[in-house]
Amino acid sequence: MAGAVIGCVPYLNARPLTRWLELAAAEHPEYELRYRVPSQLAKQMLAGKYACGMLSSVVLARNPHLSFVPDVAIASNGPVASVKLFTSTPVSQIRSVALDTSSLTSVALARVLLARRYGVTPTFHDAPPDLPIMLQQADAAVIIGDPCLLTDPMGCDQIDLGDCWTEWTGLPFVWALWIGRPELLTEPLVTLLQQARDWGVEHLPQIITEEQGSRAELAHLVEYYLKHNVSHSFSGQYIEGFARFRQELTELGLA
Repeated sequence: MAGAVIGCVPYLNARPLTRWLELAAAEHPEYELRYRVPSQLAKQMLAGKYACGMLSSVVLARNPHLSFVPDVAIASNGPVASVKLFTSTPVSQIRSVALDTSSLTSVALARVLLARRYGVTPTFHDAPPDLPIMLQQADAAVIIGDPCLLTDPMGCDQIDLGDCWTEWTGLPFVWALWIGRPELLTEPLVTLLQQARDWGVEHLPQIITEEQGSRAELAHLVEYYLKHNVSHSFSGQYIEGFARFRQELTELGLA
């Protein structure tokens, strides 16, 4: 019988958090690891299908009754590379934005930055992450994750949303955390997930080598991305960054 289900995103940025869980699966049959894109993961966790998930930070901002694993996250402090707004229109003239259907936090962040930093309030609609099609339907497009790393910008301007946030606020941005219902996010599960992060940080060179082999199309990006674009901490300024994001969401009526 399958154990408690742990849900995670299938992107490169989560590999330091999940690789040990895969390797140690036989030692921990009480847990089962599944991969889903952020928007699906959030719906399924909130519906009670997972003990916890690496959920978009906006889920915690909107559901403060949920718990999270301390000091573990997918975060950035400056350019994140895998979350971008693509536009062939000057930002001040953007009137419509196509939003990657895979995402939750990134689309919320795009709304915050466009309204608060650039003073524009375009219309938004969801779309699969295909830039040419998205730009046929809107002035700009938000794409996330590995598809973003592989997207040909087609001569468009690219706004890295992690970099844009940090330039504007002076704070890191927290994209996702291990989030779950308090009664299901037990102490043994919290310890397991923290151990997995510690192992991933310690064995990052091994993970990089593995991912370069398994993601041929991303091989040239893997090392820099995992070493410099993403962090897996949730302490200090990262907590401040999340608090600021929750404040911005609240003020815009998005949380």
